[in-house]
Amino acid sequence: MIVEDEALLALELESEIEAPGHEVTGQAMSSKTAYELIDNRRA
Repeated sequence: MIVEDEALLALELESEIEAPGHEVTGQAMSSKTAYELIDNRRA
């Protein structure tokens, strides 16, 4: 999960994380949104 409020930076971080084979499970612009995404995936 990437939590970043700047879209271009979030995309760059995603590329850097996925390059060595890791998986990004989602992106959120705030911690509140990140927790909501996590809760929705659990349901």
